[in-house]
Amino acid sequence: MLYDTRVLDTNKGAALALEWSTKCANSHETCNAVRGHGVLPKRILDLATSVEDVSLYVTQGESVPYATLSYCWGSATSLKTLSSNLDAHRHGIPIEAMPTTLQDAVRLARAMGFRYLWIDALCIVQDDPADWAEQSAAMTDIYQRCTVNIAALDALDCDQGLVPKLSNHSRVLASSAASGDPSYTRGWVFQETLVSPATLRCTSAGIQWECCQEGWADLIRRQSTAQPSPAPIYTWHQYVAEFADRRLSVPTDKLPAMAGVAARFSHLFNLTYAAGLWREHFLSGLTWGRTTGTSLVRRVDRAPSWSWASVDGQVAY
Repeated sequence: MLYDTRVLDTNKGAALALEWSTKCANSHETCNAVRGHGVLPKRILDLATSVEDVSLYVTQGESVPYATLSYCWGSATSLKTLSSNLDAHRHGIPIEAMPTTLQDAVRLARAMGFRYLWIDALCIVQDDPADWAEQSAAMTDIYQRCTVNIAALDALDCDQGLVPKLSNHSRVLASSAASGDPSYTRGWVFQETLVSPATLRCTSAGIQWECCQEGWADLIRRQSTAQPSPAPIYTWHQYVAEFADRRLSVPTDKLPAMAGVAARFSHLFNLTYAAGLWREHFLSGLTWGRTTGTSLVRRVDRAPSWSWASVDGQVAY
């Protein structure tokens, strides 16, 4: 995990992020093995439209470096791509119409030399169930193929910016962000940060670089690079325990927010997925329960009652 201790402002922060990103892309074999060829997602923001504004680009299968964004939507009303404004967004999206976190991400990605940036609210047609289902299923590939995932870890909603309440004396952290960070309680961020080859962590104290080769690796990355791994079912149970209590803006997203990780597991280990469990390890998958001193809220409208996904709250195996 790296790296330096410098004050984060617009110029120094972008220069430092560019330095880290360039080093990772040019010299980290492990990260590039995970990253693959960087095929662009179905839609992506084109940052070269103008000096400030962006446009929504429908891709043609190009293999080009791009960045992604992980952030908390929060309760704030945010700009989204809908069926009614899809054509307008293809022609241009004024940057001043975006919430602060998205504006910050666009400017940072530009300063890091990226032409393309993927943001879920703008690159998925939010009121089109078919498009949403298709793109949520592709989420693992979208984040795994990016050059870097920009993560707004301290912002409670999309109006607080990448680095909320940053003072002139704030420094880049040299240790992991606390598990209490707002974005680390968001369900979708679990999947996004788990599969990304590199993450630029933006907090109220500054920025931090984290990638496969600098400080950490998980089961999926080890399998992708032929490194030794623990039994997959035990790692899956750890993932479930970490994910189960995270917040979701849409409660029925419980299984979709893990679908990408599950698809990767299925591919790597030839397992058959069943609503949060694996058929080959079904009995052990049923042994989840609430953690001591906590309670669970049953939500059988989104998963079978035998699945951990049918409850809200902390679970453990």
